[in-house]
Amino acid sequence: MTAWTRAAATLVAAAFIAMTAVPPAAALTDAEAEKLYTDYHRSIRIYELCKKVDLSDEEIGALGNEINERIEHKIGAKRLKLLTAAQRDAKQMHKDLGCDHYDVRYYVRLFLQDLKPVLE
Repeated sequence: MTAWTRAAATLVAAAFIAMTAVPPAAALTDAEAEKLYTDYHRSIRIYELCKKVDLSDEEIGALGNEINERIEHKIGAKRLKLLTAAQRDAKQMHKDLGCDHYDVRYYVRLFLQDLKPVLE
């Protein structure tokens, strides 16, 4: 194989790799991070209420770390406000709709799918 042939083969291989590579995930916007943060914390509280369980401080800490990773550590000063609102909303949804309502089941599924594996 000549030097030109090797160079051409290398160029073709590099082009193929570049075309088939998976692009990195787009960064979350602040609004997307806030929504995801709120949804996850709402799902934790809904799960606790509907399944009649109390997660330990250690489990809540592990879930908090996972949520922070998923939201790319974007939320700062609004964290407590969003957390409090999510927990309040979850309690109200549970009280008004019960655990069998579609909207409530969505949050239970979100917890089971995205967060519960962190605890296993």
